[in-house]
Amino acid sequence: TKVLAWINVSLLVFQLLPWVLKQMVRNRWIEPGTAYRSFLRTARTLHRPAGLLMILIGISHGYMATAGNVRLNLTGTMVWLVLLATAAAGGVHLLTKNRNWLRVHRFMVLGFLAAVIWHYNFRGPIV
Repeated sequence: TKVLAWINVSLLVFQLLPWVLKQMVRNRWIEPGTAYRSFLRTARTLHRPAGLLMILIGISHGYMATAGNVRLNLTGTMVWLVLLATAAAGGVHLLTKNRNWLRVHRFMVLGFLAAVIWHYNFRGPIV
């Protein structure tokens, strides 16, 4: 299950990297070049599949962590629910083209990061 967890962390880093790079360009820490634009294009294409993969891996990770006994881990369940809500906000934005939902989606990523850190440090009881 640790492998699945680290795959999800890697996907999370991949999802966040375009924003980090854009901030670096905005603050003139790096110059946007061909590789930068190519990566952003690839990241934009893979953003939704990577998010869906994170949801599926989260389910698998939770199932395997409880040894197949479907029980809820408090912190893990919270991480998964926040991820699901973040994806839902992104999906609503995609369907409605309402920019407010994109802002909600981006803001919820902060909650997701906090939940991941919480889960990593305090795995919590299995209920």
